Amino acid sequence: MKTFNTSDPSIFVWWKSVPDSNKREYLGIRFASSDDHIDYSKNIARDEKEEAIIDGKQLNALSSDEICSLLFSELLKPEWKWKIGGRESIKTDVYAICERLTK
Repeated sequence: MKTFNTSDPSIFVWWKSVPDSNKREYLGIRFASSDDHIDYSKNIARDEKEEAIIDGKQLNALSSDEICSLLFSELLKPEWKWKIGGRESIKTDVYAICERLTK
């Protein structure tokens, strides 16, 4: 079963828990409408998780700048304890998404 949905514009963060730690390893940002979501039927992905960052209904009402601001504020908030390098990877990915949104 894939979490693929062509009509849902929601944005998810993809991560997995770091063993023996309360930190998360950042794996990427996914759009619900993309086909590269986690395939939960595969054993390799059982420890990986997706969590909605921006709901599709909310996303439709936002401008490109508001989407970018919301992505940064949600993904970089202190309660998300990222493994070393995670925050930098998030910033890089969000900048790339924002660049595409503003074109």
